[in-house]
Amino acid sequence: MLAALDERAQTAGVSRAGAVRLLLERALSASVDDGVDRTQIAQRLALTPAQRVSRMAEETRRMLALTGRAS
Repeated sequence: MLAALDERAQTAGVSRAGAVRLLLERALSASVDDGVDRTQIAQRLALTPAQRVSRMAEETRRMLALTGRAS
């Protein structure tokens, strides 16, 4: 399991700890009643539109790599 985690973390460009954190955040956020992370929304709104797009693209790339769906 660690080898698979390390491979996905490397593909995503994050550390093993970073991969675990991202995967846990994803899993835990699925169980939240309203699904709204107001802190994250506030942080995103503080970015310029170009920064938001760039950040979202990078996070999507990492999550796809971590879930084994990277192209």
